[in-house]
Formats: sequence, C-alpha cells, structure tokens
Amino acid sequence: MHDVVPFAITLLLVAVALLVAIGSNRLADRVHVPAPAIFLVLAAVAAAGFPSLRGVAIVDDQRVVTVAGGVILFDGGMHIGWR
Repeated sequence: MHDVVPFAITLLLVAVALLVAIGSNRLADRVHVPAPAIFLVLAAVAAAGFPSLRGVAIVDDQRVVTVAGGVILFDGGMHIGWR
C-alpha cells in the first residue's frame, strides 16, 4: 500500500511533462525553434525554481541532455526543407 503514493506522484509528473511537451510543440510552430529545445529550457527553469528537483545524479542529467540533443538535431534535420 505504501508504494501507491510514489507511483501516483510519478504518474502526475509524467502527465504534466507530457502536457508541457505538447504546449512547447505548439509554441515551437509559432517561434520557429525546435520543440525539444523549448522543453529542455522549461525543464531547466523548473529545476531552478524547485530545489527538490536538483537531487538527480550528474550522470542522469548528462544522459537526458545527450538524448535531448539528438532529438533536437533530428527535429532540425526533418524541418530543413529543399528550399
């Protein structure tokens, strides 16, 4: 029974992250910036605003940034166009 609360919090955080990702995608269409870059900046602002989010290990941060960088480059490559 004690595992339900952490799972609920995790589920809530994933849902909020998904909504922010969708919102950043809508914003990216208007400002012509890759959506993952906006999402990454919003995550950095959230980490600065909430000190409890800073407890993640450096290795995990590096992995997330590496994957985000790959996604940003892929997204940028997909929208280059032939013009």
